[in-house]
Amino acid sequence: MELMEPGRYFYHYTKWFTASECIVPTEQLRLSPYHLMSDPLEAEAPVVAAGVALPPGDEEALRQSGVAHLQAQEMLARVRQNSKLLSFSLDSPWAAHVQEPDRRFGMGWARSPMWQYYADNHRGVCLIFDREKLTRVVEEQLQARDADSRSGPVRYSQTGLAGEHHVSLSLDATTHGADQGRRHLRQHAIQYFFVKLVDWENEHEFRFVEVSEQGGYSFVEYRDALLGMMLGHKFPEHLEERAVDLATDTGIDISQILWAFNGPIAGVPKTKVRRDHILPEWLNPNGASDPPPAA
Repeated sequence: MELMEPGRYFYHYTKWFTASECIVPTEQLRLSPYHLMSDPLEAEAPVVAAGVALPPGDEEALRQSGVAHLQAQEMLARVRQNSKLLSFSLDSPWAAHVQEPDRRFGMGWARSPMWQYYADNHRGVCLIFDREKLTRVVEEQLQARDADSRSGPVRYSQTGLAGEHHVSLSLDATTHGADQGRRHLRQHAIQYFFVKLVDWENEHEFRFVEVSEQGGYSFVEYRDALLGMMLGHKFPEHLEERAVDLATDTGIDISQILWAFNGPIAGVPKTKVRRDHILPEWLNPNGASDPPPAA
């Protein structure tokens, strides 16, 4: 697997236990509800502003519009907090416009903060998926559950949802607020599901969103989209044998990130080197992978 082709892959950082016990054996990925997100602005229910045009002195219409606003707010909160998402990292856009070795710094598998935060402080793994295949199979499953489900890259903003001033609800006092809330959410799905503060922009996130009013997790099959597994540079040596066996049995590539030569390198786990008699390219300029001749 060629790991220096920008735009080809999705990257999913996780702990070794999660990958080896929950994801790879089941061939499934879990979507988590928004209210469990690490970002407190996503975990909290959004507040929607509303406006309404009423005849002067029409107290009943004013009361009805207030009820409709409350109903719409409750609908928005329920859907946003219970909708589920599955997140991946993308290659940095600039990586496609520079040559190696500088390109490695923009690849999605080479983000030290994500290794630290999501992959057990560099002791976990990064699962690498075919972007085109995974998008197709996941969207197919989510659309079958709710036609409003969607996917796309996250847009980063200085002020997040609070800065999206045009996202306000124009109330109709004669229509149930829940219906207005769902329609409003559909019209402004990007703002409610795909906007985050710039604090998170180095994650270069792409997400799949399953719109739902029901709590709990959900799962999708990834089928043949998993291509490889990269180990963190602090991955425990006593687990390497299991990791190599898992990759071999599953038919995916295995690699390990190395921080060497002043940057990140996609290397090979020591266990696989010993097992397959592989020499790294920088030690084997001819690229030969045959075992050394017997003495």
